[in-house]
Amino acid sequence: MPKQYAAIVAEVIPAEAAIKESDSDKEVPRRERFQNVLKVVSRVQQCELQLRILPYNVTPDGEIVTATANLEGLPWILLDLRGRLQPFLLRIGVGIGEVNGHFRQPARSLNGRCMRLAHEALDSLRAEQMLARESCFRRKFERQDARDNSRSGGIIRGRLPLTQFRTMNFDFDAAVNGICKLQDLLIHKMRRSDWSAFVPQTQLAKSNASGRTEGRAAVLRARRERIRGLDGVAKLRTPTQVFRRAYFSQLMAAAAGVQQIIAERFLIHSA
Repeated sequence: MPKQYAAIVAEVIPAEAAIKESDSDKEVPRRERFQNVLKVVSRVQQCELQLRILPYNVTPDGEIVTATANLEGLPWILLDLRGRLQPFLLRIGVGIGEVNGHFRQPARSLNGRCMRLAHEALDSLRAEQMLARESCFRRKFERQDARDNSRSGGIIRGRLPLTQFRTMNFDFDAAVNGICKLQDLLIHKMRRSDWSAFVPQTQLAKSNASGRTEGRAAVLRARRERIRGLDGVAKLRTPTQVFRRAYFSQLMAAAAGVQQIIAERFLIHSA
């Protein structure tokens, strides 16, 4: 099997489709400012987490583009990117396939099947959002007892798929995208404060995958201290807070499941 790479193409979901009207501070940032933020994210993922990605680029259309040969680290790359770009909600397409020519930066200049599949996955997510909005508006006008705009928008936001993988293997796509849909439901429910506590755990997962015991011990110590600090500031008092703490383990379990499927399909077969 030829060498396989993963292309990641993402975009910030437009404000009118992704957020409430009252959250005016979540407007899409200017391209130059966004590129500066992505430089920091690239440096953290490359140097601290060692996820082996090409630096993120922002295209003139506002798409975020990167690529990696680290297929097993894909679920952690995506979760870490979402956490570090809060409060923006991302729509992400991932394509796995070959690259034409040399695999080198800038990522936006890469050509090949992986980049084509990633754009197809992102286009599919856009189409699903448009269909969901049209269906919601149609029901609103057909039914006299339809919900108001704000509640209808909440229903759309809560059900929109945010992540899609695309390869040349239909069974692989169905399995991974099924897990991603469950993961996206959790992502819709998470707040910015939840992500601030979640991002360090992606480093723990990366250490688990790499098998570096020293790194794992250090991250575990930092995690314990953070949890003790959170417990000292505010105790869990409501069922909602308990469920939000459970989001961490569910997101990590989903990412680990995607990682295992990728390893079985691409890494074991190619060995």
